[in-house]
Amino acid sequence: MKKLKKPKIEYKFGNELFEIILAVLVLGFCFSFRDWGYELFDIGIGLYNLFKSIIIVGFSVGVHEVAHRWLAKKYFAKVRYKLWKTGIFAALILVFLTNGYIVFAAPGVVAISTIYLFRPGAALPGGYPKHLGPFDRAKIALIGPMSNLALAFFAKGFFEFSPWLMNKLLFVNLSLAFFNMFPFFILFPVLFSKIFPHKIRRFTYKHDIPYLEGEHILFGSLIMWGFSFIFLCFSIGFLMFLNVGLALILSIISASILFLFYWYYIQIGGPKGFKPSPDSIWWK
Repeated sequence: MKKLKKPKIEYKFGNELFEIILAVLVLGFCFSFRDWGYELFDIGIGLYNLFKSIIIVGFSVGVHEVAHRWLAKKYFAKVRYKLWKTGIFAALILVFLTNGYIVFAAPGVVAISTIYLFRPGAALPGGYPKHLGPFDRAKIALIGPMSNLALAFFAKGFFEFSPWLMNKLLFVNLSLAFFNMFPFFILFPVLFSKIFPHKIRRFTYKHDIPYLEGEHILFGSLIMWGFSFIFLCFSIGFLMFLNVGLALILSIISASILFLFYWYYIQIGGPKGFKPSPDSIWWK
């Protein structure tokens, strides 16, 4: 049987390039916020560190976006980076409020769409489902933050090579991974809708809150999002204090234990085997 030819991978960003450059410049400034002088403000040192931060952020965002496109190719899908203006302002406001200690590193969203209305090869043995489903979108969305986490482990492993550079690469990629994985603006309105139902509903509709990558993953596969996010959180903690090998091993073990505990006692219902009804699922 003739092998199904997949579409060419899209490394050219086209009209997205301006939006990506703007996001990189803003994040570069935010990540260099505390590097404008050693004891006193020094514009020369600040501009030099700003340039280095922009290079690091550009590299990290580039790896993130290319990873999306690489996996999207395998599912006959395409992705597009969309700048989120509210996210840009949130990053700037938060970096000033926290004096540069916290950077909201999610100024854009990834739009995932299918190339074909009905994906070719669906009827072939071992072929894909006809449509690009939520689980496929979840995997395409997940690989972006996971590529940043991989870069963070790389930075920790080669920390002695250049402490400032690798520390910045570590911080940038952990921030990108965390803030893209956390489902802020779908989770928060849903959780607080019972307290402020009308205000939350009007805010959600009025401001057209987009799907961040965390939302794609969460609603595509709760299991995938749960384990990945727990693993990410443990990785952030362990990478701060341990070497890369030990941090990786402990993160996998800790995430597995905690996720299995959560799934057994919260989702399944514990020893009694109680399963919650569809109406009681927590995100509804």
